[in-house]
Amino acid sequence: MQGINNYYYYGKGVEQDAVKAFEWNMKAADIGDMQSLVNVANAYYLGDGVEQDHHKAFLWYREAAFQGHVLIPKPALR
Repeated sequence: MQGINNYYYYGKGVEQDAVKAFEWNMKAADIGDMQSLVNVANAYYLGDGVEQDHHKAFLWYREAAFQGHVLIPKPALR
């Protein structure tokens, strides 16, 4: 599922659509895909495909960190 988001995010073979990319990232994050956890957090942090919400971004970054992801942007955790 995580790979499908890239098709929509970058417009590879489909029309570019940040909202659909976010939706696919959310599906993958919900089943524990680590990179998708970070992608969802980034989307919330930047307001990319979803309404900007730094609190939700923090929660998703934190979940990614708990799952073992080590490349969390430091400003996002403040």
